[in-house]
Amino acid sequence: MTYDRNLKLILVEDDVGHAKLIEKNLRRANVRNPILHFDSGRAFINFFFKDNHEAKEPDPYLILLDLNLPETDGYEILRLVKTDPVKKEVPVVILTTTSDPQEIQRCHQLGCDMYITKPMDYKGFDQVAKKLATVITTLHASS
Repeated sequence: MTYDRNLKLILVEDDVGHAKLIEKNLRRANVRNPILHFDSGRAFINFFFKDNHEAKEPDPYLILLDLNLPETDGYEILRLVKTDPVKKEVPVVILTTTSDPQEIQRCHQLGCDMYITKPMDYKGFDQVAKKLATVITTLHASS
């Protein structure tokens, strides 16, 4: 498999253990794209909307977003991304432990492109990484 190395993955995850597990399993699934990790909603917003707003041609991103974040939660981040006239095309994959159907529906209403419930076991993280690798491959094929 080949990946668009220009595609940058943004992982917004406050649990350091989960972030390391996600990154490790993505690498094991042969995903070689750069991964930018933010451990709070505010840190992500500062990067994505402030530090990066003047780029004439924004870098291609895929956002992997947890919902339960300090300072600014994932719902607000999703709303901000999907209502921004320029950034709304950036794919957002919700990657969280919340499996409540109402929360899933809420995320889809806000515009998420995919919703994945984080597993509680190591093998499950491996399966999630493989699913994400497929998403990344699909994004590469459509670009």
